[in-house]
Amino acid sequence: MHLHALARSLHLSAVSFVSDVIIFYNCCKMIEICLLWCL
Repeated sequence: MHLHALARSLHLSAVSFVSDVIIFYNCCKMIEICLLWCL
């Protein structure tokens, strides 16, 4: 049971890390598009 809880917390932190990376990547893409439009 303890091992299952550990795996679950690792899975949740991995999921939140991936979503943070996706959000960061999308922000970079939007900034890049804005710069291209401005220039």
